[in-house]
Amino acid sequence: MQLKYIDLSYNDIEVLPDSITRLVNLHTLKLISCEKLRELPIDIQKLVNLKHLEITECYSLTHMPYGLGRLTPLQTLTLFIVSEDPVGSSKHCGGLAELNKLNDLRGEIVIKILKWVKDASSDTKAANLKGKQHLNTLSLGWGRGNVADAGDDENLLDGLQPHRNLKSLTVHGYGGARFSIWLSSLTNLSELYIYNCKKCQQLPPLYQLPSLQTLSLSDMDSLEYISNSDINDEVSASLLTVFFPSLESLVLSSCCNLKGWWKGDIVDNSDQTTMTSTSWSHQYQQHISVPSFPRLCYLEICHCSLLTSMPLFPYLDNTLYLKSASWKALQQTMALKMNTAGASSLPSSFPPLSKLKYLHLEDMRDTEYLPEEWLQNLTSLKKLKIWECPRLTSLSQYLRHNNSLTMLDIRCCEEVDLFSDVDDDGAGRPKRLQCLILKQVTKMKCLPTYLQHVTTLQYLMISRCPSLMTLPEWIGSLASLQNLVIDDCPNLTSLPEEISCLTSLQILSILRCPHLEQRCQKEIGEEWNKIARVPEYSNTYYVPYDLTILSSRYIEQVRRKKKILKGMK
Repeated sequence: MQLKYIDLSYNDIEVLPDSITRLVNLHTLKLISCEKLRELPIDIQKLVNLKHLEITECYSLTHMPYGLGRLTPLQTLTLFIVSEDPVGSSKHCGGLAELNKLNDLRGEIVIKILKWVKDASSDTKAANLKGKQHLNTLSLGWGRGNVADAGDDENLLDGLQPHRNLKSLTVHGYGGARFSIWLSSLTNLSELYIYNCKKCQQLPPLYQLPSLQTLSLSDMDSLEYISNSDINDEVSASLLTVFFPSLESLVLSSCCNLKGWWKGDIVDNSDQTTMTSTSWSHQYQQHISVPSFPRLCYLEICHCSLLTSMPLFPYLDNTLYLKSASWKALQQTMALKMNTAGASSLPSSFPPLSKLKYLHLEDMRDTEYLPEEWLQNLTSLKKLKIWECPRLTSLSQYLRHNNSLTMLDIRCCEEVDLFSDVDDDGAGRPKRLQCLILKQVTKMKCLPTYLQHVTTLQYLMISRCPSLMTLPEWIGSLASLQNLVIDDCPNLTSLPEEISCLTSLQILSILRCPHLEQRCQKEIGEEWNKIARVPEYSNTYYVPYDLTILSSRYIEQVRRKKKILKGMK
């Protein structure tokens, strides 16, 4: 047969028929997301013209067939499974040696369940990853429950050195205490993801990777410092070459013992629950020579509560996401404003974080207020989310200074008073606010008067606010309001007459407000005449998609991590 292309992707097929190996002219075999596929044909080596074998997300595959390595024309092999069974067993399993001569491979390959490798030194040498100069993306996964000796895993990773042309590297489940030094030789590497390497204590000098654009370190329980070099060494090096010249995205997540970037950094260990400009200036004057990320636009620090020192990131211009983290990781950067005379790399007219567009703070439980000194810097901020900060009491000073904010999302901040210092006449209001979400702001008894002057507001959600008794009559002045959500406000029993003046209102959602829902029943409720003209009235709601995203980069980080974690199990 002359058939050259077969696509069986997204099927429930478990085993391919043996007859498929008769298709000696087959050029491409696509089996993407055949999640029930258990094995590939035993005689797959008969497909002598096969160039593309796409088996991404085939999670039930248990091994690679013996003889796969004879398909030297192969250019695409997206997945390679190391079997628990010995090479040449009754299941006809092939080991890492099958990769030896496949030096024309390109694109992406995932090699998983490396914990089953029996002889690290010979098997990895046989795999010959260093000889695959066309390979762009490599993922190495050890699999669940890796209990191998740390030294064995270190030898295994040492032997899996890829070609220096590699662009993206992912390592998951590695059990060694140190990372292979060959990482520093990957000068073309643009993406590095290291996940769930719980014993790893030492990384090579990452700042030596000039092309690195994305760095993500997650679930590394033993990592205390990202760099074992003394800070002075890297400061000296940064005078000769730019510090992380290409890095745009940095994620540090669930590294529970991570203390700082440099082992030799000077860290203040005092218990500082209240932040003042005086204490910041005093503690961090000595850190002015700390290197800065010149191109960083996305920074995420989650569940790294011990992290107290970081390189500076004054030019951060897209997203800052902090969750269950220490404020001290920010203080060095924010102190630059008070010490600009010593910061030769930072113009005195350029306040740190003045380019930042999106700030998300979550589960910052020791925070009572956001220091005015650096809130005033956030002059370009468009979106501000503050979730689960139970001790936060005030944001009003920030609202006074910001003229660019389009979205404000406050959730589970029981003590916050957003508006006490904002004038009722609207002076100091966020003049461009389009979306306001207030959820579980339990002390809020009424909407702030100044909101009546925010003529740009399009989306308003009030949720889980038990103290809210009434909506103001001036709500009818919100001429641009298109979507109003009232959720779980049990003491709100009626709507003001002026709600009928909201001529732009397209969607009104009222749910979990028993008294109000009853009074707003279609055509028979006492409040129905006030809302009858609204095109859509319902007991469900949605948040517009463009208001829920952190950034396209964050969405890609989450998507990639979920895919990797699922594929590596």
